Amino acid sequence: MNPMDWWLVIAAALAAAASLAAAAAADRRSRRRRDEILASPPARTIPGLPKDAPAPSYIRPDAAECRLAPSDEAGRAALAARLERAVPLAGGWANGRFAADPVTRQAVLAAPVVVCAAAVQAFRELWPAAAAARRRDTGLVVVAASFDASVIDALLANTAAGTMACLAVRCPSEAAVAALAAVAGGAVFDAASLRSGYLPAAALGSCDTWVSGPDSSWVLPATPPPDSAADGPAASEP
Repeated sequence: MNPMDWWLVIAAALAAAASLAAAAAADRRSRRRRDEILASPPARTIPGLPKDAPAPSYIRPDAAECRLAPSDEAGRAALAARLERAVPLAGGWANGRFAADPVTRQAVLAAPVVVCAAAVQAFRELWPAAAAARRRDTGLVVVAASFDASVIDALLANTAAGTMACLAVRCPSEAAVAALAAVAGGAVFDAASLRSGYLPAAALGSCDTWVSGPDSSWVLPATPPPDSAADGPAASEP
């Protein structure tokens, strides 16, 4: 091979290397732009949002951080005293991010709306219950034996965004779902009711305080004031 041929080979190799470098740089720019789009709110008009209002933030489910637990020792001690007088039932939070307190690993909601079902396959099935919770200005507890992953992601994102405090409670069986529904005073909705959006308010549960750990949940009634015993009739001895 003469010297001219060698120069042609070297030039072709350099051109190929330059093309690969340009393609790699373009691919990095494309991925960066795609990540920016995924992390941004949709570029569309949002009904009911004033034109001069700031764009809502978009929270990715894998970045969601919830605050559904007492944040100080006094709150933990008061809650622990109430839990000692209550009966734990089978079924705990469906994702560890619902319980941000590293000490108790518990999620706590005050006066939530409670919706119970054998399975929840889509977040839209919960819209009527979520609307009821918004009307009452409170949180939402969803109890089921099975969840689609997208439902848990939506509940986490709503909580992290401050839209509504939500908690997904996964039970080991449909019987465990029924037990929690009975204590919370609600019904267990079937798949047809969820799909049709038929979740009447009278069939939704509620309680004063809902507490869930990794495996168990407590449905707590209202705590009487400390001097209530003095105001009422004396308790009789058994």
